[in-house]
Amino acid sequence: MARLLALLANRPDLTARLLACEPETFSAARREGESWGWGLGFHHHGELLLKRRPVEASHALMLGKMLGDVVTDLVIASIQPTDATTAHSSESTAPFRYQDWLFTASGTIGDGSGLRAQVLESLPEFLRRNLRSNSDNELIFHLFLSFLHDAGKLEHPGVLPRAAFAALAATRDLLLRFGRESSGSAPSINALLATPEAIFAARFGGPLAYRVLSGRAGVARLFAGGDERRLPEQELESCRVAMVASDFEGDVVPEGWIPVADGAMLALTRTDALHEDSSLR
Repeated sequence: MARLLALLANRPDLTARLLACEPETFSAARREGESWGWGLGFHHHGELLLKRRPVEASHALMLGKMLGDVVTDLVIASIQPTDATTAHSSESTAPFRYQDWLFTASGTIGDGSGLRAQVLESLPEFLRRNLRSNSDNELIFHLFLSFLHDAGKLEHPGVLPRAAFAALAATRDLLLRFGRESSGSAPSINALLATPEAIFAARFGGPLAYRVLSGRAGVARLFAGGDERRLPEQELESCRVAMVASDFEGDVVPEGWIPVADGAMLALTRTDALHEDSSLR
């Protein structure tokens, strides 16, 4: 099964503490006969970097082990089943990066070449040239980028949620139209995006949910063994980590997570701001 995960914290150590405290929450198990790969995008020393493994032999993956010794306040992860008949490479493995954007999605755009050709034709030439694989994931990302470009926001790393929401909604609308014209069916896709300062999520597929831990009440258990005493009270109260996940085992959203309505979008930042939009419904 596919699994999408993202974490955004206002302290780099909170990511590792959360993953150590809840390893099973941020994990995936390979199904019998399934082949899979994984990729990470993360914020490190002011840069967005990628770490990708197109083919994975283990039967279970945990985000903490995937990150290894990377210290980060932002990570977006994609665990995807792969077609055993297809050659795999890092270039075709999500997440994908363009400037200050990271992207991954679960699901596919439809039934193949006809729909792909329509999407490709709709892209500006400079984005079409930037494609490095035949991945639906990468193609959807570039369609999103094309709508940011149309709005004059592609070169602005501090994109406001409403601009990202508008580009996501336009991406979904065009995929729906092309899908109906090509095969009569609509794509079922969940998407996660990240910039150095925010996480964006859109649900037009299976279950997607988010959770925010903040203040002493939310993060004290992450400082097991009395570590919280080493932080001034004010600093502990200011701690915040937000997370988004998609494609839960058995489509069951874990306790403590807040489901995102089908057709809705959300943005999470390092502050207390939570932005929601339902224009995909």
